Amino acid sequence: MIVLCLACGLVAAQEPRGGAESAAKHYFTDTVLINQNGEKMRFYTDLLQGKVVIINSFFATCTGSCLPLNRNLEKLQAGLGAHMGKDVHIISISVDPAIDTPEQLKAYAKKVNAGPGWYFLTGDKQTVDFVLRRLVTMSTTRRLTSISSSSATNARAFGRKLLDWLKATS
Repeated sequence: MIVLCLACGLVAAQEPRGGAESAAKHYFTDTVLINQNGEKMRFYTDLLQGKVVIINSFFATCTGSCLPLNRNLEKLQAGLGAHMGKDVHIISISVDPAIDTPEQLKAYAKKVNAGPGWYFLTGDKQTVDFVLRRLVTMSTTRRLTSISSSSATNARAFGRKLLDWLKATS
């Protein structure tokens, strides 16, 4: 599953004044996940707020579609060039947090040549499941656009659309 979240930046720009919590922050919450470097990251504030993100779920020991999917994201990362980590971020969330420790995720990130702005996340099962449920629920609304990227052709087409969007909004 890949989800492109265009609304996070737009919603963040419309946050209420006076310290009131935005609807996006309230929905996604600041659930804490752990990245491939062992750092704690708040899901909304650190990873989504004000950003364009591509989110996928995977597990590092997957012998099926996970590695090809992440190889497509690797190609997308290369195609984004200077936009990667600045204008666009990739968030890969492990669906097997008991096995996928930060050390495992760091090795996996190295395998797919992940650069700055690509986060591999884990946590305890309950926390990871909560975040994934929120994403699945949200992907059925108009705030997120779900795009299947199971082939290199789809990844290239998606990358072109994303770059066109970035140019149009710059």
